[in-house]
Amino acid sequence: MKIHNFANHYLRFVSTKAAFSWFALMPNDPYTKTLRDFAQNLADKNRGYLSGRYENHKLGVNASVDVNTNAIVLESLLYKARGRHPLAD
Repeated sequence: MKIHNFANHYLRFVSTKAAFSWFALMPNDPYTKTLRDFAQNLADKNRGYLSGRYENHKLGVNASVDVNTNAIVLESLLYKARGRHPLAD
């Protein structure tokens, strides 16, 4: 996020949907596995997957829940379950 041409690195976070998506596309890559492992437990059993986790551990989890994050996570899991074949060819 930039405010007046100042990059605020304090608010960077790892996106749950990006972590799941990259791991679905490149499951043998150690970096994507590390990302997915980092984000895998970012879920609320009543609300779904949370948006992500801030890199700054003092800020913790970005606890917002949205349909886009959950749709992308589910789509990446389906892609993996189908043997890495997309729904549409």
